[in-house]
Amino acid sequence: MSQNTPTRFTKGSTNHAPRSLLSQLPVQDVSAGTFYLVDDFYSYDTNTWAISGTGTPAAAVNTSAPFVNGQIAISSTSALGDSSILQTHSNGWIANPSNNTPQLWFRATFQVDDATNSNVVLGLVGNTNPFAGSAAGIYVQKAPAGTSLSAVVSDGTTATTVTFKNTAGGTYALAANTVYDVIGYFDGGLSGTVKFALSTVTNGAASQPPAANATVVTTHLPASTLGLYATMAVKAGTAAARTLTVDRFIACGERN
Repeated sequence: MSQNTPTRFTKGSTNHAPRSLLSQLPVQDVSAGTFYLVDDFYSYDTNTWAISGTGTPAAAVNTSAPFVNGQIAISSTSALGDSSILQTHSNGWIANPSNNTPQLWFRATFQVDDATNSNVVLGLVGNTNPFAGSAAGIYVQKAPAGTSLSAVVSDGTTATTVTFKNTAGGTYALAANTVYDVIGYFDGGLSGTVKFALSTVTNGAASQPPAANATVVTTHLPASTLGLYATMAVKAGTAAARTLTVDRFIACGERN
């Protein structure tokens, strides 16, 4: 496979306004249009992430095979219902369908050690306990006693839940110790459309087209006054410890 030749801007490039004081700065200002979190987990930053849960929740950079570095293992203890919840300290993401509401994105590369007996939540959640009822937010969830993955959009009282379908139209089944990449997207417009895509990952590359999709056109978006936390969480569905490994987490919002 041939390598791509990158386009080279030897004198830099910029998106600053021509007459601004930064107009000659030869680097892009990505914060001009977005606010974002990107974490590849080469370290576990407790200034960014807070851990909570039931039992003795744990999170640590994973150095076990097949991982080397750049993944975080979120683990519960072994009693039924024990959980480990990793969330940002900041709940700065907001979803609300209006003419001037920006777009939102989240993306996570992940695997579970048990595809049947784990309960997993990944995405943007308005509750500090994402397993409590219809937790408000835009996220994906895998319930215990099954291998299906669901897209969830909830205002905290009522949830719209759609199961991911494979390319043949059947329910997509997650597999243990298989790496997946999931993307959630909120269009920020009057329709309030939320789209999700799930891909398998081989040698660091996500499958294209995605292996499964779920689209929600929702009337149950979180309130515009509710801030959402970037969230990764796992809960034991049986009396055995469970581990969710996340390779990368991205949460991004478009500025007004």
